[in-house]
Amino acid sequence: MRYKMEQLDMMEGHEFEYAVADLLRHNGWRDVEVTQGSGDYGIDILARRKSTRYAIQCKRYKSAVGVKAVQEAGLGTDYYHCDAAAVITNCRFTKNAQNLANTTGVKLWDRDFLAKLIEGYEDEYDELDPQAALAGIREKPVVPIGGTARVCPKCRREFLSNSVRCPICGIALTSAAELSRQPAALASGTMHSANEPEKIKWTPACEQYYESTQTAFWLCLFLGVFGVHRFYQNKIGTGILWMFTCGGFVVGWLVDLINLGALWSRVSNQRRAAGK
Repeated sequence: MRYKMEQLDMMEGHEFEYAVADLLRHNGWRDVEVTQGSGDYGIDILARRKSTRYAIQCKRYKSAVGVKAVQEAGLGTDYYHCDAAAVITNCRFTKNAQNLANTTGVKLWDRDFLAKLIEGYEDEYDELDPQAALAGIREKPVVPIGGTARVCPKCRREFLSNSVRCPICGIALTSAAELSRQPAALASGTMHSANEPEKIKWTPACEQYYESTQTAFWLCLFLGVFGVHRFYQNKIGTGILWMFTCGGFVVGWLVDLINLGALWSRVSNQRRAAGK
Protein backbone atom coordinates (compact mmCIF):
# COMPACT_ATOMS: atom_id res chain seq x y z
CA MET A 1 0.00 0.00 0.00
CA ARG A 2 1.46 3.35 -1.05
CA TYR A 3 1.10 6.35 1.23
CA LYS A 4 0.85 10.10 1.06
CA MET A 5 2.18 12.33 3.81
CA GLU A 6 -1.32 13.72 4.36
CA GLN A 7 -2.57 10.20 5.12
CA LEU A 8 0.14 9.67 7.73
CA ASP A 9 -0.68 13.03 9.32
CA MET A 10 -4.29 11.92 9.85
CA MET A 11 -3.51 8.51 11.36
CA GLU A 12 -3.86 7.55 15.01
CA GLY A 13 -0.68 6.55 16.83
CA HIS A 14 -1.11 2.79 16.43
CA GLU A 15 -1.99 3.09 12.74
CA PHE A 16 1.08 5.27 12.24
CA GLU A 17 3.32 2.58 13.76
CA TYR A 18 2.09 -0.06 11.32
CA ALA A 19 2.36 2.34 8.39
CA VAL A 20 5.98 3.17 9.29
CA ALA A 21 6.73 -0.56 9.62
CA ASP A 22 5.27 -1.14 6.16
CA LEU A 23 7.30 1.75 4.71
CA LEU A 24 10.52 0.40 6.21
CA ARG A 25 9.90 -3.08 4.85
CA HIS A 26 9.16 -1.73 1.36
CA ASN A 27 12.42 0.24 1.50
CA GLY A 28 14.47 -2.92 2.03
CA TRP A 29 14.53 -3.12 5.83
CA ARG A 30 14.38 -6.63 7.25
CA ASP A 31 13.10 -8.36 10.40
CA VAL A 32 10.52 -5.61 10.89
CA GLU A 33 8.35 -6.08 13.98
CA VAL A 34 5.73 -3.89 15.65
CA THR A 35 5.92 -4.34 19.42
CA GLN A 36 2.89 -4.89 21.62
CA GLY A 37 0.77 -1.86 22.42
CA SER A 38 1.44 -1.84 26.17
CA GLY A 39 4.59 -2.66 28.09
CA ASP A 40 6.73 -1.91 25.02
CA TYR A 41 9.32 0.03 27.08
CA GLY A 42 9.08 3.03 24.77
CA ILE A 43 9.87 1.10 21.57
CA ASP A 44 7.26 0.70 18.82
CA ILE A 45 9.20 -0.98 16.01
CA LEU A 46 12.19 -3.31 15.78
CA ALA A 47 13.91 -3.44 12.39
CA ARG A 48 17.22 -4.36 10.78
CA ARG A 49 19.15 -2.33 8.21
CA LYS A 50 22.18 -4.23 6.89
CA SER A 51 23.97 -5.43 10.04
CA THR A 52 22.42 -2.88 12.42
CA ARG A 53 19.33 -3.71 14.49
CA TYR A 54 17.29 -0.61 15.39
CA ALA A 55 14.83 0.04 18.19
CA ILE A 56 12.47 2.72 16.91
CA GLN A 57 9.94 4.93 18.65
CA CYS A 58 7.18 6.42 16.47
CA LYS A 59 5.66 9.83 17.15
CA ARG A 60 2.72 11.01 15.06
CA TYR A 61 2.63 14.59 16.35
CA LYS A 62 1.26 17.97 15.35
CA SER A 63 4.17 19.78 16.99
CA ALA A 64 7.89 19.27 17.51
CA VAL A 65 9.01 16.15 19.39
CA GLY A 66 10.87 16.81 22.65
CA VAL A 67 13.56 15.17 24.76
CA LYS A 68 11.29 12.59 26.41
CA ALA A 69 11.02 10.53 23.23
CA VAL A 70 14.80 10.53 22.85
CA GLN A 71 15.30 9.37 26.44
CA GLU A 72 12.70 6.59 26.16
CA ALA A 73 14.19 5.33 22.90
CA GLY A 74 17.62 5.09 24.52
CA LEU A 75 16.30 3.18 27.53
CA GLY A 76 14.16 0.83 25.46
CA THR A 77 17.08 -0.05 23.20
CA ASP A 78 18.87 -1.66 26.14
CA TYR A 79 15.84 -3.83 26.92
CA TYR A 80 15.53 -5.15 23.35
CA HIS A 81 19.33 -5.58 23.01
CA CYS A 82 19.47 -3.53 19.82
CA ASP A 83 22.48 -1.85 18.26
CA ALA A 84 20.97 1.61 17.79
CA ALA A 85 17.99 3.72 18.83
CA ALA A 86 15.89 6.00 16.66
CA VAL A 87 12.82 8.23 16.85
CA ILE A 88 10.75 8.79 13.72
CA THR A 89 8.06 11.45 13.40
CA ASN A 90 5.89 13.18 10.84
CA CYS A 91 7.01 16.53 12.33
CA ARG A 92 10.32 17.96 13.55
CA PHE A 93 12.41 17.81 16.73
CA THR A 94 13.05 20.50 19.32
CA LYS A 95 16.56 21.89 19.70
CA ASN A 96 16.88 20.21 23.10
CA ALA A 97 15.91 16.86 21.59
CA GLN A 98 18.55 17.32 18.86
CA ASN A 99 21.21 18.19 21.43
CA LEU A 100 20.37 15.16 23.56
CA ALA A 101 20.35 12.88 20.51
CA ASN A 102 23.79 14.16 19.46
CA THR A 103 25.10 13.29 22.91
CA THR A 104 23.45 9.89 23.30
CA GLY A 105 23.70 8.70 19.70
CA VAL A 106 19.94 8.33 19.15
CA LYS A 107 18.98 8.77 15.50
CA LEU A 108 16.35 11.41 14.75
CA TRP A 109 14.28 10.81 11.61
CA ASP A 110 11.93 13.69 10.87
CA ARG A 111 9.39 14.52 8.18
CA ASP A 112 12.07 14.65 5.48
CA PHE A 113 13.18 11.09 6.28
CA LEU A 114 9.56 9.95 6.19
CA ALA A 115 9.13 11.60 2.79
CA LYS A 116 12.14 9.64 1.49
CA LEU A 117 10.57 6.39 2.72
CA ILE A 118 7.36 7.27 0.86
CA GLU A 119 9.32 8.11 -2.29
CA GLY A 120 11.43 4.95 -2.04
CA TYR A 121 8.46 2.61 -1.56
CA GLU A 122 9.02 -0.47 -3.76
CA ASP A 123 6.36 -3.10 -4.40
CA GLU A 124 9.04 -5.50 -5.59
CA TYR A 125 9.95 -6.41 -2.03
CA ASP A 126 6.63 -8.24 -1.78
CA GLU A 127 7.33 -9.94 -5.10
CA LEU A 128 10.75 -11.12 -3.96
CA ASP A 129 9.38 -12.39 -0.66
CA PRO A 130 5.60 -12.99 -0.88
CA GLN A 131 5.28 -13.83 2.81
CA ALA A 132 7.09 -10.74 4.04
CA ALA A 133 3.96 -8.58 4.01
CA LEU A 134 2.59 -10.38 7.07
CA ALA A 135 5.33 -12.65 8.38
CA GLY A 136 7.82 -9.80 8.56
CA ILE A 137 5.70 -7.97 11.10
CA ARG A 138 4.73 -9.58 14.40
CA GLU A 139 1.00 -9.99 14.81
CA LYS A 140 -0.52 -8.40 17.87
CA PRO A 141 -3.20 -10.61 19.50
CA VAL A 142 -6.61 -8.99 19.42
CA VAL A 143 -8.31 -8.25 22.72
CA PRO A 144 -11.87 -6.94 22.30
CA ILE A 145 -12.32 -3.74 24.29
CA GLY A 146 -16.00 -3.45 25.07
CA GLY A 147 -16.85 -3.88 21.38
CA THR A 148 -15.22 -0.55 20.43
CA ALA A 149 -11.87 -1.72 19.01
CA ARG A 150 -11.49 -2.08 15.24
CA VAL A 151 -9.85 -5.17 13.76
CA CYS A 152 -8.54 -6.11 10.32
CA PRO A 153 -10.42 -9.27 9.18
CA LYS A 154 -7.39 -10.37 7.15
CA CYS A 155 -4.32 -9.92 9.38
CA ARG A 156 -6.34 -9.59 12.65
CA ARG A 157 -4.39 -6.63 13.95
CA GLU A 158 -6.18 -4.30 16.37
CA PHE A 159 -6.62 -0.54 15.85
CA LEU A 160 -8.31 2.32 17.68
CA SER A 161 -12.08 2.71 17.55
CA ASN A 162 -12.10 5.58 15.03
CA SER A 163 -9.81 3.78 12.57
CA VAL A 164 -11.34 2.88 9.21
CA ARG A 165 -8.83 0.96 7.10
CA CYS A 166 -5.85 -1.33 7.83
CA PRO A 167 -2.66 0.44 6.69
CA ILE A 168 -1.00 -2.94 6.01
CA CYS A 169 -3.73 -4.84 4.13
CA GLY A 170 -5.63 -1.83 2.80
CA ILE A 171 -9.05 -3.29 3.61
CA ALA A 172 -11.90 -2.01 5.77
CA LEU A 173 -11.83 -2.78 9.49
CA THR A 174 -14.59 -4.44 11.49
CA SER A 175 -15.38 -4.32 15.20
CA ALA A 176 -13.55 -6.59 17.61
CA ALA A 177 -16.88 -7.59 19.13
CA GLU A 178 -18.14 -8.78 15.73
CA LEU A 179 -14.95 -10.67 14.97
CA SER A 180 -14.91 -12.28 18.42
CA ARG A 181 -18.17 -14.05 17.61
CA GLN A 182 -16.43 -16.06 14.92
CA PRO A 183 -15.71 -19.51 16.44
CA ALA A 184 -12.83 -20.26 14.10
CA ALA A 185 -10.91 -17.20 15.21
CA LEU A 186 -11.24 -18.07 18.88
CA ALA A 187 -10.39 -21.70 18.28
CA SER A 188 -7.23 -20.80 16.40
CA GLY A 189 -5.97 -18.81 19.38
CA THR A 190 -5.47 -15.61 17.38
CA MET A 191 -8.01 -13.84 19.59
CA HIS A 192 -8.68 -13.64 23.30
CA SER A 193 -12.05 -13.06 24.89
CA ALA A 194 -12.55 -10.11 27.21
CA ASN A 195 -12.50 -12.51 30.18
CA GLU A 196 -9.26 -14.16 29.09
CA PRO A 197 -6.53 -11.49 28.97
CA GLU A 198 -3.27 -12.30 27.27
CA LYS A 199 -0.74 -13.74 29.73
CA ILE A 200 2.59 -12.00 30.08
CA LYS A 201 5.71 -14.16 29.87
CA TRP A 202 8.36 -12.96 32.32
CA THR A 203 11.81 -14.11 31.25
CA PRO A 204 15.18 -13.83 33.04
CA ALA A 205 15.99 -10.96 30.68
CA CYS A 206 12.85 -9.16 31.88
CA GLU A 207 13.90 -9.66 35.51
CA GLN A 208 17.36 -8.33 34.73
CA TYR A 209 15.84 -5.27 33.05
CA TYR A 210 13.56 -4.72 36.05
CA GLU A 211 16.50 -4.84 38.46
CA SER A 212 18.65 -2.51 36.34
CA THR A 213 15.77 -0.02 36.02
CA GLN A 214 15.23 -0.14 39.78
CA THR A 215 18.92 0.45 40.45
CA ALA A 216 19.06 3.31 37.94
CA PHE A 217 16.08 4.98 39.63
CA TRP A 218 17.60 4.86 43.13
CA LEU A 219 20.97 6.06 41.84
CA CYS A 220 19.19 8.92 40.10
CA LEU A 221 17.22 9.79 43.23
CA PHE A 222 20.22 10.02 45.56
CA LEU A 223 23.18 10.70 43.25
CA GLY A 224 21.50 11.93 40.07
CA VAL A 225 22.93 15.44 40.20
CA PHE A 226 26.37 13.84 39.79
CA GLY A 227 25.24 11.73 36.81
CA VAL A 228 25.92 8.41 38.56
CA HIS A 229 22.77 6.82 37.10
CA ARG A 230 23.93 7.73 33.60
CA PHE A 231 27.33 6.16 34.15
CA TYR A 232 25.47 3.07 35.38
CA GLN A 233 23.51 3.02 32.09
CA ASN A 234 26.76 3.34 30.10
CA LYS A 235 25.87 6.85 28.97
CA ILE A 236 29.34 8.19 29.68
CA GLY A 237 29.04 11.40 27.68
CA THR A 238 25.94 12.73 29.43
CA GLY A 239 27.20 11.31 32.71
CA ILE A 240 30.22 13.59 32.50
CA LEU A 241 27.97 16.47 31.45
CA TRP A 242 25.64 15.87 34.41
CA MET A 243 28.63 15.65 36.77
CA PHE A 244 29.98 19.07 35.80
CA THR A 245 26.60 20.82 35.51
CA CYS A 246 24.88 19.42 38.62
CA GLY A 247 22.57 17.20 36.65
CA GLY A 248 22.06 19.55 33.73
CA PHE A 249 21.46 22.47 36.12
CA VAL A 250 19.05 20.25 38.11
CA VAL A 251 16.47 20.30 35.29
CA GLY A 252 18.04 17.33 33.53
CA TRP A 253 18.17 15.41 36.81
CA LEU A 254 14.48 16.04 37.47
CA VAL A 255 13.55 14.91 33.97
CA ASP A 256 15.61 11.74 34.40
CA LEU A 257 14.04 11.08 37.79
CA ILE A 258 10.50 11.42 36.43
CA ASN A 259 11.20 9.28 33.37
CA LEU A 260 13.00 6.55 35.30
CA GLY A 261 10.23 6.55 37.91
CA ALA A 262 7.59 6.15 35.21
CA LEU A 263 9.61 3.42 33.49
CA TRP A 264 10.15 1.53 36.75
CA SER A 265 6.44 1.79 37.48
CA ARG A 266 5.54 0.32 34.06
CA VAL A 267 8.04 -2.51 34.41
CA SER A 268 6.81 -3.23 37.95
CA ASN A 269 3.22 -3.45 36.71
CA GLN A 270 4.29 -5.88 34.00
CA ARG A 271 6.16 -7.92 36.60
CA ARG A 272 3.13 -8.09 38.87
CA ALA A 273 0.90 -9.03 35.95
CA ALA A 274 3.24 -11.96 35.28
CA GLY A 275 2.74 -13.14 38.86
CA LYS A 276 6.16 -12.20 40.18
